[in-house]
Amino acid sequence: MDLNTSDNQHLTANSDASMTCTSTDTITHTNDTSTDNINLSDSSNSPALTPAERMYKKHLEAVKRYQSRNPEKVKEKNRNYNQKLKTENPEKYQLMLEKKRIYYETVRKPMLQKFKEFVAEKQSQQKSE
Repeated sequence: MDLNTSDNQHLTANSDASMTCTSTDTITHTNDTSTDNINLSDSSNSPALTPAERMYKKHLEAVKRYQSRNPEKVKEKNRNYNQKLKTENPEKYQLMLEKKRIYYETVRKPMLQKFKEFVAEKQSQQKSE
């Protein structure tokens, strides 16, 4: 493996796998099949994450990946949870339904109305042209 450095801004390693570091503080490691980017920049505007926070963020990313890859399992799990909640704790189920109604009335319904107005405006513009 050959290492070439100049002014501590560029690092190049040559072998079967190549490694490159430029002044952007990002290491790109290229192996025959994959490329991994590792960000080394010490951003002063955001505090460093604790190991627990990094673990939590990685967990959230893993959950997001699982849910996007297995939508039918997630739907089944939610359906089972709602059925169990409805039978075992009807007060909590009614509270959940009320929160959904409030969200729909305050957020979703106005958003849909704005979209309908936008579509109607676009159609009227196209007819006038």
